[in-house]
Amino acid sequence: GIWGGRMPHNAETWERMRPTVERAMRLGLDVCGADACDLVVPHADTYRRIWNEEPVALDYPAIHWIIQNARPFFIPDTRKYQTPGERPNLATHIGLKAFLGVPVVTESGEVIGSYFVGWKAPVDLDAPRMIQRVEEISAFIADAYDRLLVVEALRAQKATAKALSTSMPLSLMMTDRDTRVLEATPRWLADFDVDRDEVLGQRLYDFRPAHFE
Repeated sequence: GIWGGRMPHNAETWERMRPTVERAMRLGLDVCGADACDLVVPHADTYRRIWNEEPVALDYPAIHWIIQNARPFFIPDTRKYQTPGERPNLATHIGLKAFLGVPVVTESGEVIGSYFVGWKAPVDLDAPRMIQRVEEISAFIADAYDRLLVVEALRAQKATAKALSTSMPLSLMMTDRDTRVLEATPRWLADFDVDRDEVLGQRLYDFRPAHFE
């Protein structure tokens, strides 16, 4: 697969993100009037363009600058940036004449990639407004990513709880932040003389107020 490398989460996470990425691509084309768009994420010692699955070299300046600085990067006319040593130019690499990339930043502040749009001809537009539009699409990707991580964490928690309940010979139970019982070992259930289905989801204070006050 194309996923993995330096990304903080596994390949399945990004595979589940594919519908979100596809919608972000459509938004870039429709809302921004772009001719091309993509999501670029770190991958091993390079970057990966998610939409067409092509690698982008690690030392490619524009994407590296966006991810490292967590700031937008806008080139309205790439013909002005052809001289070596001037502003980095991703657009020539992908055959575009204008380029706008923004970081994808999670709720925790982690930059997980860069979302960009491009045009086949130089553009004369309201730059702040267009940057805002692209940042809104980037935020849509980041929000979906954050929600997916919460779901995966809950799945992992459930798996851990289930393993605990079936393998531990001790009298133990696991609760959430509101003290609702998530899982319990057979020994704990026997100690309180209750069935598993009876106690799961119950708050400890409601279940045994005198015991847990």
